Amino acid sequence: MDGSFIVTLLIIIIIVVAIVVQRRKDSSSGVGTARSRAAAPIHNVAELAHTLQRGELPAPTQVSFRLLPGETCVGVVDADIEQWLEGDGSYTTKHVAWAGGLAGLAIGGAMNVAGNSWRKAAAKSEMAECWRMIGSYRIYVTTERLAFEGGGGREWHEYSIHDVRGVENDGAAVIVKTNGNPATRIHATPTAYWHMLLRNLVLGEVPGQTAR
Repeated sequence: MDGSFIVTLLIIIIIVVAIVVQRRKDSSSGVGTARSRAAAPIHNVAELAHTLQRGELPAPTQVSFRLLPGETCVGVVDADIEQWLEGDGSYTTKHVAWAGGLAGLAIGGAMNVAGNSWRKAAAKSEMAECWRMIGSYRIYVTTERLAFEGGGGREWHEYSIHDVRGVENDGAAVIVKTNGNPATRIHATPTAYWHMLLRNLVLGEVPGQTAR
């Protein structure tokens, strides 16, 4: 058998094997992507509006924590959280101090600002009230509460729906105002969906109708 023929045959075999392996990888990747897309919740604003207009809520979502009697989880979303807070002027690393729901932001590890004008200016800026980033959380919206899970499951904080006094949409996030806590800004997408759902739970507001 001619040597060149054997080499050509080996090349063909290698190419065929490579094609088969690549097709198997593509097939496996496609299945994974499909499963991922199927598992991801679809938050459609128009569908939510129709659901609320029928006097219903989104389909219940299973959760790993214990619900109260009659409580239903109607939404889960991952979002960055900000609060309207005043700093202490130390211009250092921030950390969160939750208490009885979302509480204040602590700025610790004092920095010496004396004799350094730019540090003084930065410290003054830190003291001003503004939206300050708290962190990223998984948020559970139920018929009874707004729960925040963070730190890989090591943090748990919540608001009672009955303590919420206002829900606003500033175009980029949902702002929630509660008794005894700073205003909280939730960067959940789509913003209009979570704004509509929370206003229904808190205020009984139905799209196209007057809140009760």
